[in-house]
Amino acid sequence: MDIDPTKDRVNFALSDTGSGGKWMSSLKGVRANKWTHLAVTSDGLKMKIYINGELNRVVADAPAKIFASKANLHIGAWYGRDKWFQPFKGLIDEAAIYSRALSGDEILKHFVKGSAKGGVEGLVRDTNRKPIAGATVKVGLFSTKTDDKGRFNLPEVPEGVYRVVAIKKGFQRKAKRNLEVEAREDSIVNFKLAPDTTAPSVSAVKTANLASLTTEIVWTTDEPAGSTVKFGTASGKYTMTAGDASYTKSHSVALTGLKPKTTYYYVVASVDMAENVSQSKQQSFTTGKLGDVIIWDTNKKYLMKGPLRHAMADRDKWTQVPYGVTDYTFRGDPIIQNKYSQLFLFTNKEDSVDYAARLETGGLAGNEIYKVNDIGRRCFGMGTTYTKILVNTPDKMVVEHAGLSTRRGKADNVVTNYTMHANKPWLEIVPVDFVNQQGMHGKTRICAFVLKDGGEVLFDSKRAGYKK
Repeated sequence: MDIDPTKDRVNFALSDTGSGGKWMSSLKGVRANKWTHLAVTSDGLKMKIYINGELNRVVADAPAKIFASKANLHIGAWYGRDKWFQPFKGLIDEAAIYSRALSGDEILKHFVKGSAKGGVEGLVRDTNRKPIAGATVKVGLFSTKTDDKGRFNLPEVPEGVYRVVAIKKGFQRKAKRNLEVEAREDSIVNFKLAPDTTAPSVSAVKTANLASLTTEIVWTTDEPAGSTVKFGTASGKYTMTAGDASYTKSHSVALTGLKPKTTYYYVVASVDMAENVSQSKQQSFTTGKLGDVIIWDTNKKYLMKGPLRHAMADRDKWTQVPYGVTDYTFRGDPIIQNKYSQLFLFTNKEDSVDYAARLETGGLAGNEIYKVNDIGRRCFGMGTTYTKILVNTPDKMVVEHAGLSTRRGKADNVVTNYTMHANKPWLEIVPVDFVNQQGMHGKTRICAFVLKDGGEVLFDSKRAGYKK
C-alpha cells in the first residue's frame, strides 16, 4: 500500500508470484497534516480500500493467493536493488497486519476507537420554520434522529471532513458538503427542508432481452428514484424481488434464475428521495424454451489474470442472450456453455481465452486456447478485442472472436470463429484472419498440442484436441 500525493489517492497491490501483481487505487486521497485511518483487505476474491472507516467505491478482483516473501517487511519506504525508494514523509502509528480480512464493521470500530472526536449538532425545520421531528441526519457513516423540537446531536464524530444529509419522508432531502469536524470542537449545521409528497411518475414499463433463464425489466420515471421489481409465478403474488437503490430516471433491473417456459407476473416500484412510492400495474412475461447451448453476458469486463474463478463467483449477475439475437452488444465478457464444456472470452490481454470441461463434480478443468500469428516471433491473440454472434440457436452457437496481437509495433486482431453444438463435448475452431498456429495448454483433462498450419481445430472436452 502507498499514498500518491501527486494524484491524491491511495494505491494497494497484491501479487501471487512476487512480481507485478494486481493494483487498485482509491477515488479519494488523504489530507496533508491530518491523521487518516487507512485499511486494505483481501479475502481471496475482492481487494478493498477503507479511508477513515469508509469503503472506497471501487472494489478490485484479488489474486487467489498472496505471495509469501522471505524478505524483511518494510514500512515507510520501498526497498530494492540494495537501496530505499520513495520514503514516506509523515507519521505512521499503530500499523498492524492480520491473518484474515477484517470486516467493514471491525475497521470502522478501529477507526472510531483510535480517533480524536468532535461534535455535530443543529436543527432541522421545514420552510415555515417549524421543527421536523424524527428526521434522520447522517454525518458520513454516523447517524441520529431529531427530537420533537427538530434538534439533533452527534457528540462523538471522529475528526475529518464529512458530507451531512438530512432525510425525512415527505420532504426533499438536503445535503451539505465538506463539513470539517475538529477534535474537541462542536460544529453547527442547520437544515430547512421543502415538502415533497408527489410520487414519481412511472412509464414505459416493458421487458428487454427476454430469454429462457433471465430477462430485464426497464422503465422510466420523471424524477430520480430507486428501482424495484416484485415478481412471481402467480398473478398478484410476488414472492421474489430484485432492484437497485441508486437514484435514476432510466431504470433497468435484471431478473436471473428464472425457469424456462414459465409465465411470471410483475410490478415495478420506484421510491424518490422524499420516500414517495409509485407502483405500476401488473404485467407478465413468459420465458422461452431452453436449449443445451447458451451464450451468457457476464455484465463485467474481467481485466485480471486468471479471471475464471471471479466470473464464476459472479454467476448470479450473468444474463442470457436470447436465442435468435445476433445483433447484440456485450456489456461484459461472453461465456458460451453446453453441458460438457464452456468457453470464456475474457477481456484481460495478458492471457489467451479459456476453454474448460464442466466436470461431473461441478468443477471446471481447462486452460488457455492459443491462436497465433507466427512471423518469426509468435504473436498471440490475447484476451478479447470484440465478439460477434453469428449463429444463436438452442442447438448451435457460432461467434467470431478477435484477440489482440502486436506485430512490428502495430496492433492487429487475430480472428477465429468458435462453434459449440448442443449435447456435443467439443468446440470447433476455424481460423479467419492472422492465424497460422493454434493450440492449447496442458495440465488438464484436455490435452496440449500445437497445430502449425493454422487449420481447423476441434477440442474435445472429454478426451483430446485434434485437427478436423
